[in-house]
Amino acid sequence: MRIACGGIAHKPWRARAAEDVLRGRAPDAAAFAEAAEAELTDATPLPDNGFKIPMLRRTMVSVLRDLTEEVR
Repeated sequence: MRIACGGIAHKPWRARAAEDVLRGRAPDAAAFAEAAEAELTDATPLPDNGFKIPMLRRTMVSVLRDLTEEVR
């Protein structure tokens, strides 16, 4: 699985840390939350966009959950 984040920074980026956490794991809420945390560990917001980190965390977990529910 490949994960990309767009619309949150100056350019889209590949979420390799999140992919690494999810590789070989069962798709569940705990794994998705851990993947989002891994991806955002080093995130540093600019003065007026600190809201983007928790927004991306919630969005990543929600989208991964929605995608895996469709597969089941």
